[in-house]
Amino acid sequence: MLYIDAAVDGMKIELVSDVGTGFVGLYLPPGDYQARLTAKSPGTILTALGQGYELLLPDKSLLSADISGYSE
Repeated sequence: MLYIDAAVDGMKIELVSDVGTGFVGLYLPPGDYQARLTAKSPGTILTALGQGYELLLPDKSLLSADISGYSE
C-alpha cells in the first residue's frame, strides 16, 4: 500500500493506493501532480471517503488512489 498526503481545493487529504508487488520501493517526490476524479462521491470533500483519483506520475504512467482520510 502507498499512502500519499495531498491537498485538494485547500483541504488536506490522505490518498491510498494498492500498488501491488510491481511497485516495491515506489517513491513519489514531493511536488505538484496532475490528478483527475475517477469516481465522484455525492456531497462535499468531507464526505468523500473512497472517492477515486488518478495521478499522473513523472514517467507519464497513472496511479489510481482513493481518499482514505482527511484533516483540518
